[in-house]
Amino acid sequence: MLWQMVSGAFAWSFTEYCLHRFLFHQRFRLDHWAHHVDTKAHIGISGVYVGVASAIALVPFYWLNLLSLYSGFMLGYFFYLMVHFIMHRPQLRIFRLIERLARNHEMHHQKGIEKNLGVTSPLWDFVFHTYVSPGKIPLMHQYRAKSAQGSEQTSR
Repeated sequence: MLWQMVSGAFAWSFTEYCLHRFLFHQRFRLDHWAHHVDTKAHIGISGVYVGVASAIALVPFYWLNLLSLYSGFMLGYFFYLMVHFIMHRPQLRIFRLIERLARNHEMHHQKGIEKNLGVTSPLWDFVFHTYVSPGKIPLMHQYRAKSAQGSEQTSR
C-alpha cells in the first residue's frame, strides 16, 4: 500500500510537469499567462474540470483496487496546490521552508524564460533539460516588496 502511495505521488510530479509544460504553456497559454503577470490570478484550468476529472479517474482505480495509488496521486496534487499558493505569498512564515524551490519557480515567471516548469520539484526539469539555476538573480519586484512588507510585520 505504501509503495502505491509513493508511486502515485511520483506519478503526480511527472503529471504536474507535463501539464505545466504542454498544456498551460501551449494549449492554455493566454489563460496561464495571466497567472505569470498576476501571480494570484487563476492558473489555467477551472476547479470544476479538475473535480470532474478526479471523480472520473477514481472509478478505474477503484475497480482495479488501486485506491492507494490514486490517494498518492491526489496527495501530490494537494501538495502542489499548497506549495504553489505559498510560493506566491512570501509574507507567510512558512515561505521560508520552500524559499529555494520558490526561487526556481520565480525564475520561471520572468518574461522570456520557458524553463523551470516543475513547481514542486525540479526533478523533471533536470530529466528533460529545462532547468536553469536561478543563481543570484535578483528577486522580482512583487516578491521583494512583499518580503519586505512581511518582515516588517514580523518584526513588530
